[in-house]
Amino acid sequence: MSGPNTPIRNDCDECALASRCFPAFISVEKRFRVTQIITTNLTYDKTALLYRQGEKTKHIYIIKSGSFKTYISNPNGTEYINGFYMTGDIINMESVDQGIHLNSASALENSMVCKVSFLRLTILKDEFPTLANMAIKVYSQALALSQDLLKCISKQSATSRLATFLLIINRRQNIQNQDPDKIYLSMSRQDIANYLGLAIETLSRVFTRLNESGCIIKHNRHSDLSIHDRDLLQRYASGIEN
Repeated sequence: MSGPNTPIRNDCDECALASRCFPAFISVEKRFRVTQIITTNLTYDKTALLYRQGEKTKHIYIIKSGSFKTYISNPNGTEYINGFYMTGDIINMESVDQGIHLNSASALENSMVCKVSFLRLTILKDEFPTLANMAIKVYSQALALSQDLLKCISKQSATSRLATFLLIINRRQNIQNQDPDKIYLSMSRQDIANYLGLAIETLSRVFTRLNESGCIIKHNRHSDLSIHDRDLLQRYASGIEN
């Protein structure tokens, strides 16, 4: 599919992520006002586009479930992946000030998002000062995610890049109160290789090396991993490979 299915009613009060979207102690009346700028439960099938590079934009998106990748396309159609976003992440922050999407985003699995009018959020922030904390949180998260990419691609060796990537994914998924050692990779190996600037063959060899060294364990599906020796994985991430 190329777009969302029909949105369901606004149900922010029942959402497990509500505490991330609303500041603490906001009154029921003010909370209702804020929900009027949110379109909830937009569903996207795997590979569906959330938005396309170059199109006009005035919204940010909160991922309620699932995951997305963002990528830049050159005139030849080649994709360069520059971000992976998971449940609870806010996506498209880098584009709202420009008014156009600076990249494209597509679902890595069946996913659900809530769409927020950034302009109306800014207006409400002036009316409800407690929303300023939410705006700061949004910007801070966008900055942190961009730093994750720099941490990965700044590493010289392929082993260090992949080890750093796995530790970052594990840290971000731990925020969702998942198993502290579990890593779920919704993205394909090709997507990971693209993101890290590696050939797919190189990535496969490094995955094998990390598995055989005992620092990670691959389960039945390629998407399910566990960290078995965190200290060793961190040593690889630091560039210590002996």
